[in-house]
Amino acid sequence: NAVGNYRLAIKNLRQLDEFVDKNESVYTKEQFLNTKSNINLSLAGAYENYYVKNLKERTLLDSSEYFYKRTISYSKNFADNKIVAKLSLGNIYSWKKDYVNAEKTYYDIIFLADQNKMPDMVCSANYNLGDIYYTTKKYDKALVFFKKTDSISAITKTNEVDYLKSNYYQAKIYNILKEPDLAYKHSK
Repeated sequence: NAVGNYRLAIKNLRQLDEFVDKNESVYTKEQFLNTKSNINLSLAGAYENYYVKNLKERTLLDSSEYFYKRTISYSKNFADNKIVAKLSLGNIYSWKKDYVNAEKTYYDIIFLADQNKMPDMVCSANYNLGDIYYTTKKYDKALVFFKKTDSISAITKTNEVDYLKSNYYQAKIYNILKEPDLAYKHSK
């Protein structure tokens, strides 16, 4: 039972978090921060996945948001965790229809991921910005970010899903804009 597994994972991770707090003195500062970052990232992911299996429980999203924010606070020296947590936090904001914070978060990711040479994350953040603009009917802006997604995914070769979804939405936008040739081009 997936729900039971998420509950168990959350319980175990919370116990681990308490254990680490009680034994902080045995860690170097960097080990402690790294461990706390990883535990909080796992907790946030467990709450997020639990929410996906139980969409009526909005409090699970709040918990996920809380632990992604904690992950970020513990990840000042751990760019990978910080970027992954921010990307997921942006998704949480989008699910909550808090597009202003989602947009800001995705722009932050583009900047951070670019600085840390993580083009796959830059690609995902661009796709997510395109998705926000599509959802809010800002089609010209959406097209800019979906086209960036296409360009980056052609380079990374790791963002196939972002590429496919980006083309799907480009076809839909061009259809809305009454540009059938471009809609057809992106629907292939």
